Amino acid sequence: MSLIIGLIILGIILISFEIIVPGGILGVLGAISIIAACVLALQDYGAAAAIAVFLGSLLFLIIILAIELKYLPKTSLGKKMFLRKSVESHSTQAQGEDSLIGKNGQVTTTLTPSGRIEVDGKEYEAFSEDGLIKKGEAVTVVGRDNFRILVKKLKTS
Repeated sequence: MSLIIGLIILGIILISFEIIVPGGILGVLGAISIIAACVLALQDYGAAAAIAVFLGSLLFLIIILAIELKYLPKTSLGKKMFLRKSVESHSTQAQGEDSLIGKNGQVTTTLTPSGRIEVDGKEYEAFSEDGLIKKGEAVTVVGRDNFRILVKKLKTS
């Protein structure tokens, strides 16, 4: 019986350390330890004891992890491990406004078909609907989506 209890305690300790040292190895070893305790309980005391050992271990593990997740972030180690701030910005900002549609600009980097253009003194990420447009050529803004301006080569007569 002491071997079964020892394996359960070892398994719970290993799984609780998995939060501090992620990687899966400690969690797998902890699960193996608890399963071994269940197998020993099955061999020595029968199926009812094995189920009781498993359910008791699971309940005890949930309680330990809940306590750990509640109090660990408040410790000095937890403050180093857990993110305290949330990201409130976007990784890509919307480009331009609808008022740019119809305006002319100049290509500042070759559009292959993406690149940069300048319209009214401001630079924007652009996408050429005509394919390759070389640096310095004139373009007209024909539309926009969330992350880029859609342009076409300016037709000269």
